[in-house]
This record gives sequence, structure tokens and C-alpha cells, in this order.
Amino acid sequence: IMIGINDTWRRYDSNDPTSTEAFEANYRNVLERSKKLTDDLIIIEPYLQLVQPGQENWLKDDLVNKIGVCRKLAVEFGTEYIPMHSIMQDAAKLAAPAYWAADGVHPTWAGHALIAEHYTELFEG
Repeated sequence: IMIGINDTWRRYDSNDPTSTEAFEANYRNVLERSKKLTDDLIIIEPYLQLVQPGQENWLKDDLVNKIGVCRKLAVEFGTEYIPMHSIMQDAAKLAAPAYWAADGVHPTWAGHALIAEHYTELFEG
């Protein structure tokens, strides 16, 4: 399950904020419903590559709180967890942030490959 960045994005492009509390309630609902179907859940933390002016504010004013919710819920629900924001930040030291996500949000082919690599590691572990 990889959700959260669109909630952050809509705050800034459409003036449609999702509070941390609402995000947690919505995510909790998704997890509760999903747990009824399977115990094999993976939370992939939302990420942001800083490629556009002002995106630093997206991170510090909004996304960091949503990432905290994801970490909390992963522990609470006992799910696997992929810290994708940290992974993407490390990747941005190897190649420009836009290489991984051209708009900062949607992964490029390289970004998809990076996500897939870490997802696959959980199964080959």
C-alpha cells in the first residue's frame, strides 16, 4: 500500500489539504479493510523528490507528518514497511532527484525500478 503523496500534493496545487488526523483515519480504514482479506500487507512510505521550487515546504509542512503516520500504522498493524522517502533521498545522492521522479512525485522508470527492488527484497530477504 503506497498512499499519501497525493494528499500532500492536493494541498499545494488545489488548496485541498488533508489533515494528519484525517489521513490517519483514512489510512487506518484502508488497513482494517485490507486486513480482513489478507495478513500480507506492505506499507510503502510516500516520498517526495525535491525538483520544483517550494517542494521543501511540502515535505516539512505536510509530508513528514504523513510519513510518521505510516510508520506508526505499520507497527500497529504489524505490516512490512519500506521507508521509501529515505530510500529516494539516498538515491538522489547518486543521480539527480528528477531522474527518480521527474515531477518529484511520480516515479520515472528508474524510480519504479528502485521501488520494485526494495519490494522484491522483502520476498527474497
